[in-house]
Amino acid sequence: MGLLKDYVIEQAEKKNKVPSEWLTDVLDKIDSCTLATHVGKFTHPDSKISIYNTDRDVCAGYVSSSNSLCQTDIVVNAAYLATASILLKELEDGQVVLAHFQKRTDFLAAELAEFGIDMEKYADMVENISAVVYPDKTEGILKQVYFPVEDSYKVLTVLPSSSLFLTLGMKLQAMRKNYKECNEEKSAKYGQPRAMIPNLTAITFGGTKPQNISALNSRYGKAGRLLPALPPVWSVRNVRLPKRNFFGEVISGKNIQFELNNLYGLFTAEWNNQQIRNSIKNIVDSIVDDVIHRADEIIMLEAGWSDKFSRLPEHQKIWLDIQFIEWKYVNMEWLEETGRDFGRWMAKAVCAIKENNKMLLGDGETAFLAERLCSRLKEELR
Repeated sequence: MGLLKDYVIEQAEKKNKVPSEWLTDVLDKIDSCTLATHVGKFTHPDSKISIYNTDRDVCAGYVSSSNSLCQTDIVVNAAYLATASILLKELEDGQVVLAHFQKRTDFLAAELAEFGIDMEKYADMVENISAVVYPDKTEGILKQVYFPVEDSYKVLTVLPSSSLFLTLGMKLQAMRKNYKECNEEKSAKYGQPRAMIPNLTAITFGGTKPQNISALNSRYGKAGRLLPALPPVWSVRNVRLPKRNFFGEVISGKNIQFELNNLYGLFTAEWNNQQIRNSIKNIVDSIVDDVIHRADEIIMLEAGWSDKFSRLPEHQKIWLDIQFIEWKYVNMEWLEETGRDFGRWMAKAVCAIKENNKMLLGDGETAFLAERLCSRLKEELR
């Protein structure tokens, strides 16, 4: 069964109704729903304003509802929340029922036909999808600013996009889920690149009755998330200087144990397909990012620090000591030699994951590892 059919049957059973009757009754109330991208209640609970912005103008440099793929919100009386809920139900193609209504898709028509809703009834429902007209006036309970226009001022209402705000929450939730799966050894995503956005602030609307604000708020209203908008806080730490070899002293296997374990599993896998090769590349590039970051910390130190370490290879001194900045562009041999250092160190570190391990990475793998760092160093020089 399809996602819509499963949902209808499940909801009808909860109400002790026949699925076709429940669905028809719910969709007959579509005209009680108002589409919106900006809901005044997010600013003030007594606001009556809702705006459905369908403009697709691109605001260069800014994220807005007009240039983002954000869900349409629905303002509806709590008594008709079931109607809003089914309109926001996601189907197999990743689009919600509302989007199919707006596009008059044959797919949705076929889904509804299974419950006895014919094309004429479907057409009526499409026509009942209504949107509020952009208001000419604002409300005194909402925040306003006087914006200068030529020799006068225009009153503007500060009204954030609820659709954009709630879609952001969904994206962050998906990121958290992906991050967790990529760290679970039993997950199919284990070892894949993952990302997290820290220091988020939670905010709720509607208290114990989020459905009184909007349909999206009712669905995702446990807590909205706000991104941090603060200057970065830099932690002060001692920079470890290499005496003989940057690789193994500043960057050690312990720093990247997780990545090395994943690389070992990929290099010893029975298959060698494109997916595995891409995973290896992504993990190596992640390690290279760490290498560049730690190297930049040393490069920012006072020139001449490497004079104290006679055993540090000349090519690594050129790379890490700013006193040799001009040499970097005169002779690129230092770059190739540094890449080979990285390749040999990485190959040895991967093979050392298992005790008494006899696996060896060949010249091809070592050259690949070296090339990933060389490629990044060349980008740094541009």
